[in-house]
Amino acid sequence: MKNKSWRHTEDLLLVEIVLDFTSRGVNLSEAFRAASEKLPGRTAKACYSRWKNRLEYLYTDAIHEAIKEQKVYSRNVVSSILSNQIEAHIDEDNVMSIDDDASISFSCKEGTSDNTHTFDDILKYLSNMNSLWVQVKKENDQLINELDKVWNESEKLKMKLIDYESNYEKWDILNRLAEKLESVSV
Repeated sequence: MKNKSWRHTEDLLLVEIVLDFTSRGVNLSEAFRAASEKLPGRTAKACYSRWKNRLEYLYTDAIHEAIKEQKVYSRNVVSSILSNQIEAHIDEDNVMSIDDDASISFSCKEGTSDNTHTFDDILKYLSNMNSLWVQVKKENDQLINELDKVWNESEKLKMKLIDYESNYEKWDILNRLAEKLESVSV
């Protein structure tokens, strides 16, 4: 059974959902599932097909912007997680610690004799935290650059695929015409 034609408003809603999910770094299959819930009579598969076959190439620039937003969103999430972890280290019974490479650990629990620390100790701790933050940021930037490279290669391959599909469609039309000509001339 053939579905009804897509309306412009359905296309716009699908594009809006896909770009929103892309900017938040959510898997596109989730976007198509969400779109199918908001578009009566449209399945996630139909939404995927519509996106891939008709809409994606029209919104290439918007997709790039959504990915840039995703990077900002990801950086904000990482920053938030790290700051929450730092606060957790400080808030849990007034204990500050750094795991793995750093060896500084502060214990400021009330009732213990080890509740005073010098300013230099605190500066060393903060310096180590800063070093860890710089390392995480550097790794994050490297991953973002790698993601950009993969994305660019993916876009090139998508364009080649579109060209191949277009050429195949032309070849198929010519082949059918040739078959009709052969049947008429025989």
